[in-house]
Amino acid sequence: MLDVDPDPAAPYEPIEAPQDLIDRITAAVPELAGMGWLATCSTSSAIRSKATGEWLKPPSGMHVYFLARGDVDQFVKTMKVRLWRAGLGFCKLATPNKATGVAAVLERAIVDMTVFSPERLDYVAGAEIPSNAPFYQDRPDPILTPGHVVDLDSIARPTPAERRDYRQRVADAKRALQPEREHIIAERCRAESPAADTATVKRTVKQRLAQAEAGELEPDHTLYLKDGRVLAFGDLTAADDGVTLFDPLEGTSYQCTAYYHWNKGYPFIISLAHGLKTRYRLKITHAVRQARAKAFFARTAEDIALKQPQLIVLRAPEGTGKSKYLLTPALNAADRGVTITHRINLSAENAANAERVDFYQHIQTQADANQCDKLSVCLNSLSKTLYRFSPAMSQPDIVVIDEFEQVLHDLALSSTITKPGAIFDTLIELLKRTLANGGQIYLADANANDETIALIQVLLKHDATVYKFEQPRPDVEIVIKDYEAGLEELLQACSSSRVAVGAASRKVLEQLAAKIPKTQRTLLVTQNTKGLPEVAEFLLNPNAGVDSLDCLLYSPTLGTGISIESDRFEHVFYIATDPLTAEDWLQGARRVRPAQKVTVLLRQVTGSNDLLTDPGEILSRRETRARYEWRDGAITAVGIDALIVVKEAQQNRLKRNPKQSLIDLCKARGFTVTVDNDAPKNKELVKQLNADHQHAKRRA
Repeated sequence: MLDVDPDPAAPYEPIEAPQDLIDRITAAVPELAGMGWLATCSTSSAIRSKATGEWLKPPSGMHVYFLARGDVDQFVKTMKVRLWRAGLGFCKLATPNKATGVAAVLERAIVDMTVFSPERLDYVAGAEIPSNAPFYQDRPDPILTPGHVVDLDSIARPTPAERRDYRQRVADAKRALQPEREHIIAERCRAESPAADTATVKRTVKQRLAQAEAGELEPDHTLYLKDGRVLAFGDLTAADDGVTLFDPLEGTSYQCTAYYHWNKGYPFIISLAHGLKTRYRLKITHAVRQARAKAFFARTAEDIALKQPQLIVLRAPEGTGKSKYLLTPALNAADRGVTITHRINLSAENAANAERVDFYQHIQTQADANQCDKLSVCLNSLSKTLYRFSPAMSQPDIVVIDEFEQVLHDLALSSTITKPGAIFDTLIELLKRTLANGGQIYLADANANDETIALIQVLLKHDATVYKFEQPRPDVEIVIKDYEAGLEELLQACSSSRVAVGAASRKVLEQLAAKIPKTQRTLLVTQNTKGLPEVAEFLLNPNAGVDSLDCLLYSPTLGTGISIESDRFEHVFYIATDPLTAEDWLQGARRVRPAQKVTVLLRQVTGSNDLLTDPGEILSRRETRARYEWRDGAITAVGIDALIVVKEAQQNRLKRNPKQSLIDLCKARGFTVTVDNDAPKNKELVKQLNADHQHAKRRA
């Protein structure tokens, strides 16, 4: 069926008669010429006055039916391209949303392209009008034109060039409506906040448009339910799963049905407004993430209290509050316990955030240790005699290993661990003693690896209970390109936009900082600047003053659980360098949580196919190595081999082809990945940046 409804926004002359429609359609799609068709006018039109005979609502709109066989879906795609290229397509604005002022951009054509969906029903009967009404319906007779049945599969599909032309025409039509669209939102913003300055209004307009394009709605977005309730999106709960409502953007002004889905705490709405199936999801703000995480950890704590598992593995993303909501309360509830980390500052934080927990560096004498019921200790000090005989370690009710994958990685492979065998033995003995005494072990990490978990179960001869906190699929694009190919784009963004740049390399950050114009308000956060008051303040509360910045250059290794929740930044970059792995890079790249696009620049990243990735093969190669170490004045056999080979294999898998490892990891986490291998490289710009940095160092 070809459905025609007159639209004042259409750029072409109105359709006067069915034959006029057929002539225009066959000019765009010649393969339809000679088909048979039957035409009727709209069932809600052709209304006359009984008293005067005048048209109260003249005949308008039409339904033209034809018989066809073949692929209807492909026909619709082809026809849309043909009609737009013939000048018979246009875009229009829907009714602006009451709350935000955002009007959806609707793609239209001379005929309604949505009626071809198989679930559509066509009501063709005339209007039911009471006999005493002062008007009546006077529909003209249908028009029947004989012809053949259309073979849809014989219609030539659009060429790539034709599809590109169609997409360009649609983009141009949408672009032409953008000023009007922005003006409507701006007027709504000014009505809401009359004192707002121009810059604030522009920023709000941009944010609302970006959010609408992404299909996101704020938690406080008002929804009108069909049962009469009016609620904010964020206030709907699991009990509301499946309820019907009006379109989230059109509200009660548009009669259609939408459906709410709880989706395990990450809800979305499916609307059928304007004949389109549109998906709106709840914007996952920091508050929403924290609420969902808090609820998950509360359920986990209840399950642990009920089932009393002894070996507990917690896999939850960074920044979800696993320490705050689960690990710290568990430690507080115990009489004696140990929390182990791989970093001194993390150990200090864990001690400060818990009750009656001693930070290991504060214990100076054996008398202090004898009074220590709860200890926060860094891995490399775990085997020291001073701590080993404290009540915390000799009779623990609980052992917490925070970021346990990194703890075990450092234990197996870090050159800073001088006696890994002794520490490994101490750790395993501690864990076994905890299990034997009926205590509990918590192993927490965002990247908890099944292979590592399996190894721990073998070493401890105890099955683990794993709790996983699943975040929603992120609507984030990760663009991957070489540093030399993306540096110019990065510098341009830093010169004129609001940009966040992460890099583990202090040198790279310093080079960039030197190139940023002084007019850009910039904060450089590295090991060298962490003593500055503004940097120290940032590390205490990263979100407090970030909205006053134009450029944030940060090292993601500073601080624990730091995340930027502001949508201040227009561009987010991360510069990936050796020796970090794809997991480290992705963690650093995602520090700015609201960013929907992150560009990762690979700087001097190399791999090697010679790296072994099979633990068994690595173990066989280690047979020729020294398997002893000097401990307590004697030669002692090392029992850490199993951990070393597993961790070495895991690391080698990431390092063998670092770029591909990053691509695979991003895809596994649900990100959209774009790999730009074609961008031209600007090696001279990199050389100039290095030369300027060296010159600045000499001058300093």
